[in-house]
Amino acid sequence: KQWYQRRVRGSDWTQWNECSADCGGGYQSRNRVCITQGNNRTCSAPGSGTEIRGCNTKPCSVNGQWSEWTDWSDCSVSCGEGVRTRTKECNNPAPAAGGNYCEGQGTETKPCSGPVCPVHGNWGEWSGWSSCSVDCGRGVKSRERECDNPPASDGGDPCPGSAMEFAECVQPDCDEEGKFTEWSRWSDCSGECGVGTQSRPRDCVAKKKKKSYELPDGQVITI
Repeated sequence: KQWYQRRVRGSDWTQWNECSADCGGGYQSRNRVCITQGNNRTCSAPGSGTEIRGCNTKPCSVNGQWSEWTDWSDCSVSCGEGVRTRTKECNNPAPAAGGNYCEGQGTETKPCSGPVCPVHGNWGEWSGWSSCSVDCGRGVKSRERECDNPPASDGGDPCPGSAMEFAECVQPDCDEEGKFTEWSRWSDCSGECGVGTQSRPRDCVAKKKKKSYELPDGQVITI
């Protein structure tokens, strides 16, 4: 045995061979042979004839790939024109270690439509105030508006509130019933010579009569 130890030896190691992977961790190996002397075919050199080590342990870059499209969403509106949407994610796999993000867009849309939308009515501008309902004393004036801005259509709600508005108006005081006013001045004579006539008028002012007006809100005004 001692003779073999003196007579048998291992050769030098070969160069490390090429790594089994470019990234993500591979392995490489190197070898040596057992050199014998004489007719001895048994190698008793200490150690192994092959050595293995890790290499290229840097993580590999991974380019992203899209997942499957989701189902189309519901239409974005309950009436009128809208859109449906579907999405996909860049996670099959996700990009890693400097890999590229997925190409293209992750969202897709297409038009959709529902029933015609109802249009709710809206009031137009108020008209000017009407004349007072009486020539003397207290009366009522009114103004109107139209539900046309826009008008209700396709099942929309009519305009809220009233199309008419009333307000009190005040005229000069009325005189008593059957009472004449003072005579006015005489007019000029109807002729410059001979016989002519002159006249002077006076007014008979009627007594104010009370009237009642019912407003849209149920309130009654007596004037």
